[in-house]
Amino acid sequence: MADMIAGLSELEREVHELAVSESELEEQIQQEKDSLTNADQNIQDIEKAYLESLLNTHVPGIYQSDKVEINRKTWIPWILSNGDEALKWYFSNAGSGGKKTLLKVCYALALHAVAADNGLPLPNFIIIDTPMKNIGEDVNRDIFNSFYNYLYTLAETSLSDTQFILVDKEYFPPGEYEVAVYERYMTPDEAEHPPLISYYRGA
Repeated sequence: MADMIAGLSELEREVHELAVSESELEEQIQQEKDSLTNADQNIQDIEKAYLESLLNTHVPGIYQSDKVEINRKTWIPWILSNGDEALKWYFSNAGSGGKKTLLKVCYALALHAVAADNGLPLPNFIIIDTPMKNIGEDVNRDIFNSFYNYLYTLAETSLSDTQFILVDKEYFPPGEYEVAVYERYMTPDEAEHPPLISYYRGA
């Protein structure tokens, strides 16, 4: 009888431990489900922000009827013309080099904007190198103005705590936007106008 009582007590202890372990596992499973739900919502927010960025920047060939889908494995954003899966395209087949650059810059802005809105861990600075590369400011003045107006809008609102470091061929002043700007001319061979990284000389 004493052995039976001891055995029952041991079984009860094991059952209790298993119940606690099961409860902990169920809680962990729920946390993972919540994380996946939050992650998917973040991706949907980035898709929306990316399309908004492209439209506000007036990137050629982008329309309100288009849709953005981000591949959950590669993080490559596809643009679906009129929402048609058969007509999707992205950076590599965007056409001109200038358009490819704008697509990538707008994607970076969308990532940072969503990260800032949701307290996600991204650096609070963005380096944008020649966003108007291969885009003539005189011929494509609308794109040039739209890009910088959108950039200053972000700097004044959702990305007000983010530092932007821009290297471009022409300076576009903030005008009515209340953002602090420091600008200077840079050349690789003039000491009075040093490059962004003073000691670097490369291709």
